[in-house]
Amino acid sequence: MGSVLDWSMNEGNHQTRVQAELLDEALAGPVITLDQIRAAGVKIPGSSKDRKPRHNLASRAPSSSALQCSLL
Repeated sequence: MGSVLDWSMNEGNHQTRVQAELLDEALAGPVITLDQIRAAGVKIPGSSKDRKPRHNLASRAPSSSALQCSLL
């Protein structure tokens, strides 16, 4: 099976070739498992409840007094 780059060379589009080179590079790289990701400390959402945001934008926005102090 040929690489994505082999296919893109026939297309003649520079952007397509650059993207194909990046894709070939990514596909040639190592594969990491979910267990390895978790062992590295990454928290993976287990359910749709875990994916829900815990804060809204208003609760995370700095107060106006904090914003004024940072501008001084």
